[in-house]
Amino acid sequence: MSKTTIPTGGITADAINSTLIADNAIDSEHYTDGSIDTAHIGDSQATSAKTSGVGGMVHLATTTVTSNTTSCALDNVFSSTYDNYMCVFDATVDQNGADLIMHYRTGGSSGSNFTTSNTYRYAFIGSDNSGNSESGDSTNNNKWQMGHGTYGDENIDPPGVHGVIFFNSPTVTNTQTTWTGTFGNYSNADEIRQFSGAGRLVNNTNMTGIAFSASTGDVQNFTGRMYGIVNS
Repeated sequence: MSKTTIPTGGITADAINSTLIADNAIDSEHYTDGSIDTAHIGDSQATSAKTSGVGGMVHLATTTVTSNTTSCALDNVFSSTYDNYMCVFDATVDQNGADLIMHYRTGGSSGSNFTTSNTYRYAFIGSDNSGNSESGDSTNNNKWQMGHGTYGDENIDPPGVHGVIFFNSPTVTNTQTTWTGTFGNYSNADEIRQFSGAGRLVNNTNMTGIAFSASTGDVQNFTGRMYGIVNS
């Protein structure tokens, strides 16, 4: 005889199995707080979208180059989602004595280098492996020159330049975009040189990405990874 109503006392323990529960029928209000353990969370189920409110960094893009390239861009990485970003990079130029150059970019996924004159101002100081002081600065440039005089790929194994750069407010048009960083380069004077410092753009343009190039010739090897730093 079928029954449409069964008193709770008439249901034995473990009598309701998976075959008697409809798909998507149990709401989260029926879960006991703290009842879902690690073993019941599937691999790769906690995506970046599900952790957007958790402090930390979110990977946004990676650009890798293994042959001569004029420009190595990380486009469309800056947005209103984050105020601050971090880029980890390494690069090797193809011509001995060339410098690594960084430009901001505008225009989103099909961006172009921002090269307005007298807008890049920066000051970086450091030292070399002989204990001598090193510096790189400008008050009126259209690019950021990272160090000076780097070994080319025919002289050393990569990387010739490597470092970390932090970017602040690149999309906020009522503030000046700033960056800080630390990097090292293997100079063509057979010296390891390290630099730390800061820079700013004297401009209120909405920046959407960055690109690395060489002062002469190409970039022969490059890896750059951009991360958004969660606002929490």
